[in-house]
Amino acid sequence: MLLTELTASAKQYLLDRGYAKNTVNHNYVWHWNSFSKTLDSNARYDTDLLVGYITMRYGKNLLLMMPEEMSRWEYIRYVAFRALDSFFKTGTIPGTSMSGAKVRQPLSPGSDAALHRFMEHLDELEYKPKSKRYNHNTVHSFLYSCPIETMNPEQLLGYLLSLGSKAKATAKSEQWVIKQFLTFIWQNGLTDQDFSQLIVSAKKRKNTEIPSVYAPEEVVLLLNHLRCHGKNRLRNYAIAVLIAVYGYRASDIVKLKLSDIDWDDCRIRIIQDKTSVALDHRLTDFCRNVLADYLLNGRPATDSNLVFTKAGGELLSSTAISSMIFYGFIHSRINIKGRKHGSHSLRHSLASNMLEQGASLLDVSQALGHTCIESTMEYTKIDIFHLRMCELEVPVYGE
Repeated sequence: MLLTELTASAKQYLLDRGYAKNTVNHNYVWHWNSFSKTLDSNARYDTDLLVGYITMRYGKNLLLMMPEEMSRWEYIRYVAFRALDSFFKTGTIPGTSMSGAKVRQPLSPGSDAALHRFMEHLDELEYKPKSKRYNHNTVHSFLYSCPIETMNPEQLLGYLLSLGSKAKATAKSEQWVIKQFLTFIWQNGLTDQDFSQLIVSAKKRKNTEIPSVYAPEEVVLLLNHLRCHGKNRLRNYAIAVLIAVYGYRASDIVKLKLSDIDWDDCRIRIIQDKTSVALDHRLTDFCRNVLADYLLNGRPATDSNLVFTKAGGELLSSTAISSMIFYGFIHSRINIKGRKHGSHSLRHSLASNMLEQGASLLDVSQALGHTCIESTMEYTKIDIFHLRMCELEVPVYGE
């Protein structure tokens, strides 16, 4: 079987079994495509070819390793490549039946009613669909293990301990959602005990985290790499340029419409996805040329009114954009040690570089579309030039 046919069939197999499209693309197809790019477009699949690719790319044959010996990233690749090989040999992928997933299991009547009321509460707070879905799945999984009718401290603490097998950020996020839910059911009289007190708040002290930033020359290295590499290099380059120049969030990029660009007046106007606040920037000659090059020579033929799409005209995801920037930093050989390197780091870098060049906090706030100046104050911690002006002499004692 041709490799292209195999990956297409395996992808559809996962989608038919209830896997989310983003999950399939990110956890499986991305790795399969990386393998495909090393071969001729008409290459036929062979297990030996896959093993050779894995060994060459990662320095070891992941398919022969035990899962407990692997790092998290090795395990993700192991699952993806094992799935492809299994589908070739048997026409199935082990462990892909979603019928047993906790989120699809029915809850007890009391738990179901509590979850329903909690979701109505999130609607009142105007949570976005993605956030509501995450909250629903997290609480559903919790209530499946800890039904509200029989909930007790031992049961709850046991569930919290089970979160230790997940990534630190994931466990922390789910713990926060569960705490919010427990507070809600206590305040609404759905339980006779405030179980939320069993979960210690994991909040950091406000404004203690230092944003990850990159110098202008490092940003240029990233842009040059994206401009010259990759199948979608015109699209990826244009996306990165807009984020680097205007500080757009990835969620704003995916929703950017053709009508948002005023070519005659040289303006680019958007409604920010996070805040719903309008943002109006001058379209610089550089950005105009980059966008025009992409629209004329790189954008797929599609009826979509979105500026950036996938090859078939489908909607891009914010995750895809952040991943593109993430791997761009890695492959451009920029020293990223100790620094985050997703798309938001370019937004941070814009703010930092503006301050370094003498822009005021108000200028930065307006450029980034912040709704309050307090959000911009975060960047004063990385404004080394002006911080030096505030230095104090170290007192000398004992003389």
